Amino acid sequence: MPHISQHKLAERAVRELEEQVSLFIVEAGGKTRRHIFKEILTSTEHLMIAKRLLLILLIAKGGSTRIISAYLKMSPSTVARFERQMEQGKYKNTQQWLQSQSGTSKVMRILEQLASIPFEARRKSLYRLVDEM
Repeated sequence: MPHISQHKLAERAVRELEEQVSLFIVEAGGKTRRHIFKEILTSTEHLMIAKRLLLILLIAKGGSTRIISAYLKMSPSTVARFERQMEQGKYKNTQQWLQSQSGTSKVMRILEQLASIPFEARRKSLYRLVDEM
């Protein structure tokens, strides 16, 4: 059962919260969502979300565990765990959306900005890495 502090939430409360978050994501306009996410997510949370999105995209593109791990500065065991979960069908919707959007520079810019990962300082840009996989 998910919890934020030492106090566990009741299953019903968790379901209700998840439903409200889903409604917010669907109903709030893009500009409103951006402002709210900027206000409520820490830089660490932005980075975590962006790295997970990139991880899913790079795995879907067939990147090796070693390369993905080094590029995203994640442990190989984390990358391998996501690979196993994706093989089991987890992140299916995220993967489909990322693959449909990965060719657009807008999505890649958003991921770079979210992650604040210094791709320009590396030998390969995020664009090249994704294209090569």
